[in-house]
Formats: sequence, C-alpha cells, structure tokens
Amino acid sequence: MEQARQNFSLNRSRFKTNGDLLWGMQFLSEKKFEQKIPRVRVEDAEKITYKDAKTAMRRGILYLAALQAKDGHWPAENSGIMILNSPFVSSCSFSNSL
Repeated sequence: MEQARQNFSLNRSRFKTNGDLLWGMQFLSEKKFEQKIPRVRVEDAEKITYKDAKTAMRRGILYLAALQAKDGHWPAENSGIMILNSPFVSSCSFSNSL
C-alpha cells in the first residue's frame, strides 16, 4: 500500500485523472470553443489579487460550461473532486454570476 501511495505521489503531475481527455478535445472543437479570457500567471512570491482570482475563476467556469452538452448534462467523466464542479457551474449560471 505504501508503495502505491509513493507511486501516486511521484506521478500525479504526469497523469491526468480525467479519462475523457480525447472526448473533451473533440467536443470543444465541434463546438468551436475558444478560450477568450487570458490565463492568469502568479509567481511564488507574488500576492494573488481579487482581480486575478476572479479572472481565473471565470476562465475555469467558461471552460466547464463549454463541456456541458445541449441537453444540460456533462457527458464527461467527473472523477474525484471534479464531481463538485457541475453543480457549482449550474448554481453560478442560475444566479447570473457568470
């Protein structure tokens, strides 16, 4: 068990948890999705501002909303903590926070 934990810790940055990576790329290209919100880069010693946090959150929500199908569900695999993103995006949409 300890060896499995160490193996996971060493390789977690190289392997994505989402098994639907190819599907997501195909789905986004069919929808002609283009991320228009610029990426936020924060260095280690830099303070994170409200504007940077808001921009990063809007960028992530826009990406997740683009993965939503026309009928309202997310056909992708939502593993681990990702399972919480779908209701989060829905609640942001319902409250006009997007």
